[in-house]
Amino acid sequence: MDDMENVPSANVSPADVSSADVFTAGASSADVSPADVSSADVSPAGASSIDVFPIKLEEALRYSFQDESLIETALTHPSALKPDGAQDNQRLEFLGDAVLELCASRALYDRYPEAREGELTRMRIALVREETLCDAARRLGLGEYINMACGDRIAGAHKRPSVLADTFEAVLAAVYLDGGLEAAYELAQRSLADFNPDVPLSSSINWKSLLQELVQGRGEPTPSYRVIKQTGPAHAPQFTVAAICGEKILAQGIGGSKKEAEQNAAQAALSREEISGSQRGADEEALEGV
Repeated sequence: MDDMENVPSANVSPADVSSADVFTAGASSADVSPADVSSADVSPAGASSIDVFPIKLEEALRYSFQDESLIETALTHPSALKPDGAQDNQRLEFLGDAVLELCASRALYDRYPEAREGELTRMRIALVREETLCDAARRLGLGEYINMACGDRIAGAHKRPSVLADTFEAVLAAVYLDGGLEAAYELAQRSLADFNPDVPLSSSINWKSLLQELVQGRGEPTPSYRVIKQTGPAHAPQFTVAAICGEKILAQGIGGSKKEAEQNAAQAALSREEISGSQRGADEEALEGV
């Protein structure tokens, strides 16, 4: 994984981080975007034929597959008609999620040697959120190659952010299995280098959305928020809000408005080492007292 050593390790504040800072490979949209690929070049109906798309797609990915069945599987949506024994891309998506997390974690670790664990966790979540992966998939033109049921394609399912993000993860996993971690890291560099997902720890981040993505990805209930304390005068109140998942209080946040306190609670929850861990005694007492 020599390419990771090329990620600058300058002592830069996490407030300035972006995916362009983290994945510095000199990539540009001209490097990544499949300029010659269009729906006219590749028929969606032919996306299941391994003889139709590999050259154009490999040019976009800047990677040549030894085992082309991997990329074919990565582009096979669960709705697609498949021959007996063929798989869709859900298993590769599962693996790709972990590969992407490792690539982002290593890049952030090298880039921000002074950042604490909580800061690194929040930056990683923002860096690899659905919006960023969806944009990367669009730049690569992956939607044109997804093999799915005709009805779903006609309805525009191949353009949905969730489908595109999942497909990007599956393709990343296919590259990892075919060429190793270094090849996957290089793809992550090229695909994410020119994106700025507003990773800085600022009010522009929707921490509640990021927390929801994380816990739902683990199969846990959607977080809710509850005011557990209000102090201060009427003209300058201070709210203490708990971020709750099921019966567990994940964290608490304070703000001058309920919305601000909720965002702060979600941000605090994201910084905890294990937001799905066992309920702590203090949290139980706080919840019972609400």
